[in-house]
Amino acid sequence: MDLNITFIRNAPTKGGMEGRLLGRIDEPLTTESENLLRDRAAQGIYPGAQIVFSGGTMRCLQTASAVYPNMPAIILKELAPFDYGDFSGRTYSEIVADKRFTDWMIPGRIPAFPGGEAPHAFTGRCGKALRHIVREALAKNIGHIGVVTHLCVIKTILHRYCVPRSFYCDWHTDYLGGYAALYNTQTSALQIVERF
Repeated sequence: MDLNITFIRNAPTKGGMEGRLLGRIDEPLTTESENLLRDRAAQGIYPGAQIVFSGGTMRCLQTASAVYPNMPAIILKELAPFDYGDFSGRTYSEIVADKRFTDWMIPGRIPAFPGGEAPHAFTGRCGKALRHIVREALAKNIGHIGVVTHLCVIKTILHRYCVPRSFYCDWHTDYLGGYAALYNTQTSALQIVERF
């Protein structure tokens, strides 16, 4: 049995539009992004869903509510964004000037961000999120699933489960963009059907 899973990136916040690494910082959408979200949702570009999962941030819940207005999102803590710790709220140009970041980039070392999350732990919880989503869909005999979450979560899941394999950076999508995919329950692999 194949499951149809739609991954949608949240609408932008003020910090996101400024290029800040928000991570666990919980900003609401701006009025401009709410208007853009309503316009895109009205165009009917997002595949339908029988169940919706989301990270618990305001930006994801507001996005999910606009895309799937009659379906409250189920919050999965595993769909929370990467925790940038002490680098949260800063731009990339600000963190590359921080010696702690250059220390973090030393080859062969993959520690947690200072005060934040280790990349391997994040990858593990993204995998756990997908397994939970699949189990719940199968238990409820649901074939169409919406997942409204953060770019880092989408990229990690697709990098890990899509065939053919691709680089992590290849899975970028703009705000309010995403992917429709088929999940094969026999092979635990995702195959992209559409990018929007």
